[in-house]
Amino acid sequence: MTDQFRAFAFFLILGTAWWYAVGRLTWASNNRRFGGPGSTLTTLFALVVVWAGISGTVGAFQQDAVDGTLSVWVVIQYALIALLCVGAILCVVLSTLAAVTSVWSIRAVHR
Repeated sequence: MTDQFRAFAFFLILGTAWWYAVGRLTWASNNRRFGGPGSTLTTLFALVVVWAGISGTVGAFQQDAVDGTLSVWVVIQYALIALLCVGAILCVVLSTLAAVTSVWSIRAVHR
């Protein structure tokens, strides 16, 4: 096994639990299990995940491009990270919608 493949496998295994947590929190938020404040916290958490994923990936990609070390495994890894970031952006949108609709439903009940 090459070192690049080992790094790819390590991040795939480690990242699975991390991204499962993001998706699970969004799922619970979207099913109105958290209410407004919980959905808002889920939105903030997903925003941090998006920011960390994008900022970390851009820096590493630029360094790999300068060094000329863009192998097939590295390109696959960056493509998967980009897909996960798109998923996290979707989590932000869904959690935000859940928070907004939760606030609207609370206001409708109190009228």
